[in-house]
Amino acid sequence: MSSVKLAEFQSAAVETICERLTDTGGSRRFLLADEVGLGKTVVARGVIEELIRRRRGRELVVVYLCSNSEIADQNRTKLAPNAPPSLRRITQLAWSASNTENLQLYSFTPGTSLSEGTGLAWERQLLLFLAHRVLRQDIRKGKWREYFQCGAGEERWKAATRFRVLRLEFNRKLRSGLQQRIAAEWRKPIELDGSTLVLSDVLRNEVDQFQPSDAGSRRRRNRIVGILRNAAQRVLLDDLQPQLVILDEVQRFREVIEEAGSKKSIAARLFDRRPGVLILS
Repeated sequence: MSSVKLAEFQSAAVETICERLTDTGGSRRFLLADEVGLGKTVVARGVIEELIRRRRGRELVVVYLCSNSEIADQNRTKLAPNAPPSLRRITQLAWSASNTENLQLYSFTPGTSLSEGTGLAWERQLLLFLAHRVLRQDIRKGKWREYFQCGAGEERWKAATRFRVLRLEFNRKLRSGLQQRIAAEWRKPIELDGSTLVLSDVLRNEVDQFQPSDAGSRRRRNRIVGILRNAAQRVLLDDLQPQLVILDEVQRFREVIEEAGSKKSIAARLFDRRPGVLILS
């Protein structure tokens, strides 16, 4: 990774920030606030490079959060031009991967990655496959495929959720031990519509009772699919264990900070092991 050229005031900022972020007795948080165009992203890159130097060959895992995916892609290139391609969704962390780099930089947007929405079609394909693998459900039935369809087009969804297709897509790609931990997360009690239930116990019944023509049934289905996805993402973030989290223009997604104190939120998993947190504003 080629070093970025810093002005004297930027070098001083990098040194101060790294001291704060690596102080195990302190808050390990730093707010870098400056006018537009004075190089906050350049300073953040300098921080990444300095932390890599201090880790002496050990891998540095960085999570970069930005409210806009296009800006995230642009700034990710500025932060680490030579880093391996970034993932766009937390769910993609499920894939087995080998890494020979000393830097892993992940860029996510709270609205897509840290929400409880139903996600993209391929994410629901993964959830459907996991229902078969960890809950032993017969997902060949049309009701199961219909339940996880949500907003996907019917013909494309039918083709993408054939059992042979799902096995080919996911069977050998998932990381070792992941399925058991997701199953354990799906077996934890949750609150839904005023009731306490365990999704792994009632999911088959929910699928059987689902009425696609009923708006209330669809809302409940969307909520359950979102909870299943949320649980899988929490497990994946537990594995990630970043040493540095960068929050860019944090005022645009204040809920990330507010939810960080809730053990049930996805955002909380980013901060569980007290990574260094650099806030750009």
